[in-house]
Amino acid sequence: MLLADHERMDRMLAELFEAAQAYEVHPPPSSRRFTMDGPDPVAEEAQSVLRQKWVMLEESLMNHMAAEEALLFPVLRQVDMAEALALQGEHQAIRHTFMEIGAGIGLARSPLTHHFAQLLSKHAQRESALLYAWASAQAPQNITDALRMRLKRTFVDL
Repeated sequence: MLLADHERMDRMLAELFEAAQAYEVHPPPSSRRFTMDGPDPVAEEAQSVLRQKWVMLEESLMNHMAAEEALLFPVLRQVDMAEALALQGEHQAIRHTFMEIGAGIGLARSPLTHHFAQLLSKHAQRESALLYAWASAQAPQNITDALRMRLKRTFVDL
């Protein structure tokens, strides 16, 4: 379930990059948000789509990390404190980088955005190999059930 949530967020990030890149490659006729006649509707629509995709990714990502931190990390700390602290540190780095990026139009070109995508990918690989393998073998059923309910807030297919 958590791995599926990672895969879903990867798709969301790819869609966000595609939308940002399409906007940058084929900018609206006006390079400004406003024309002599008022707001540029093409630019406004592109920015709206990017903002919507960004907010959806933010909601999913923050809920996913909060669920892991509230439900899995406390149990993992009892088994492997160093790994729990390392994963928590990665979550903090992901949050910090995500907030630095914001929802700008220069998203697809930004080195910070590509750093964020790499950070998220490496973190997902680590969690898949360590945390999720451990959780599937060791986590009590009530933790699994609580995770499923928590993730249903943003991932209705669970």
